[in-house]
Amino acid sequence: ENVGGDSIEAVYHFPLQENASVFHFEAYIDGKIVEGLVKEREQARNEYDDAIASGHGAYLLEESKDKPNMFQASIGNLPPGKEVIITIRYVIELYITSDKVIHFILPTSKAIPNGIDVKTFHKPKNEKDDSPYHVEYGLHVDVNLDESSSIADIVSPSHPIKKEEAKEDAPASSSSHKSGGDLNNKALVRLQTAPQYPLT
Repeated sequence: ENVGGDSIEAVYHFPLQENASVFHFEAYIDGKIVEGLVKEREQARNEYDDAIASGHGAYLLEESKDKPNMFQASIGNLPPGKEVIITIRYVIELYITSDKVIHFILPTSKAIPNGIDVKTFHKPKNEKDDSPYHVEYGLHVDVNLDESSSIADIVSPSHPIKKEEAKEDAPASSSSHKSGGDLNNKALVRLQTAPQYPLT
C-alpha cells in the first residue's frame, strides 16, 4: 500500500527453496487482475521500464543470475492511496523425516544473502542507498488440510500458531501468525502424520 503523496516503485527480495518451481505471478489492483507472462529477462525489463515511463502500472518478477533461488518482485508506478496484492504460486517437494514428520519452510528474509549481487536485478530509478529493510507488518500463514488428510497434528517451532477445527463441508485448517515487523526468521511448519498412514 502506498501511504505517501506520490507514485512509488517498490521492490522486495525474497528467497525460495532450491527445489521450488514458480508457475504463477499476478497483481491485483482496483478490482482487476494482471497476470504475468514468461519472457526473456531483457525483454521483460524493457517492457517494465517502458510501462513506467508511460505512466502505467508495471509488475516484474525475476530470478537472480547468481543464485537460482533468489527472487525480486518489483511494483512500478503505484499511485498514492492505492494497494496492490501480489500473488506468487510455486510448488516444492516437502521434506519428510524418519519419524514421519513433514516439514514446510517458508523463507522470509528480506536481507540479501552473501554472494548475491543485487546489480543483477532491475534497479529502481529512485532507490535510496539508506533504504531500511525493516517493515511495519508481520507474517500470516494459512495451512489448509483436507479432512481426509493423514495429518494428525500441526506445530510451528518458529512462530505462534492457532489451530481451528474445520467447518462442515470445509477442509481442516491451521494458521500461524507472527506479529511485529521483523521478517528475518523463516517460518517452519511441522505436520505430524497419523501412525496408521504409511508414507511412500
